[in-house]
Amino acid sequence: MNYWILIKTLENKWFLGKLSEYDPKERKMKILALTNRKFYYIEKYQDSIVEAWVVEKWINLKSKNHSNLTF
Repeated sequence: MNYWILIKTLENKWFLGKLSEYDPKERKMKILALTNRKFYYIEKYQDSIVEAWVVEKWINLKSKNHSNLTF
């Protein structure tokens, strides 16, 4: 598992990080999250997540070739 995800928790906090482990029985995720300009491992239960986004593809917005860019 190496998905980049953006999540919003019940505490109304946003985290950007890499999903490193997921336990489907306990519905618990281990995330290497970027917080305060440092990476930390955090564990969150799936029930504490309000919103989650998985980054499918990174795009360099500074590049000159944006012909296939869709939003």
